[in-house]
Amino acid sequence: MVEINVDNKVLTPSGIRKDELLSVDGFYLSAELFPAKDMFPFEHRFLYEGLEFVDEIDIFGMFPCGDDMIINKLNDKRFIRVFVYNKKTSNEAMEWKHKLKCKYELLDSNDFG
Repeated sequence: MVEINVDNKVLTPSGIRKDELLSVDGFYLSAELFPAKDMFPFEHRFLYEGLEFVDEIDIFGMFPCGDDMIINKLNDKRFIRVFVYNKKTSNEAMEWKHKLKCKYELLDSNDFG
């Protein structure tokens, strides 16, 4: 078992388009709305804003399907290295080749390090 800090994670249902979820606001208290004991209001933030400041990026542990907004942002980069688990036998490598339009290199996850 591994403990994960979810304070900086944004989880959304698969039916919601990520390009329409440009920012995330915390809940504000009102007469009828109170946070549960394990939920705290948080500051407004933009998804993927850190990607604007890099022109090269290494990707490890990310599946290429499901969030086209992040793929579009990655395609603006100068160069990307993607580490794929079992690259030779995985369909994931083919998905990355289909999705990426920028200059990239696909590596096996065993080459990470």
